[in-house]
Amino acid sequence: RIDSVDRAAVRAADIVIVNTHLRQSVGAITTELAAAHARGAVLRAVGTGYEAAYLRVGLEYDPRMHRYFDAGGVDNYMSVLRLALATRRPQRVE
Repeated sequence: RIDSVDRAAVRAADIVIVNTHLRQSVGAITTELAAAHARGAVLRAVGTGYEAAYLRVGLEYDPRMHRYFDAGGVDNYMSVLRLALATRRPQRVE
């Protein structure tokens, strides 16, 4: 169950990695994903079930991340995080 704390965390995150196998959960946070993307957050998808419609909210499928995610294990999940950090957009200065 996704609650207001989860929604706020997604909106405020600089990097969001989503398991798209959980389609119902992804659908429940599209507004928050779009808000995070509009702020400049990096949104990446791993897992099965990626849909082209997710691009509308800025959620991009990354096959490299998916391979690490699919293999499982702490070292591979750390590789997912490293890839996300390497693709992070520069922070905007206002």
